[in-house]
Amino acid sequence: MARGCGAEVTTAHLDSRTEVIPEAHLPIEWAAYAVRSPGLLRAVQDVIGNAVAVENTFLMVKWPGREFLVPWHQDGTNEHMDLDPERSVAAWPGRPARARGVAAS
Repeated sequence: MARGCGAEVTTAHLDSRTEVIPEAHLPIEWAAYAVRSPGLLRAVQDVIGNAVAVENTFLMVKWPGREFLVPWHQDGTNEHMDLDPERSVAAWPGRPARARGVAAS
């Protein structure tokens, strides 16, 4: 479902060149599907058990020709959010290299 949906995000945020879209799973259908995918759900349940809820999402957009630096940080440990490691996980799904046209090594 998410395949080919990048154009939707690009078009919606082209003028502002938004780099971080908070709560992307709420307005973007394919992002909602992605956070509920069976493979991701199973992986999270293996770590913290069956009671799972999506607390938040961030979609990071890296625009061509524009530098996008993310300083060193630890997910869930800052002034905005403090995740309990016994009950929380952070997942960073991405596209496989072959989907981006990069040869596998």
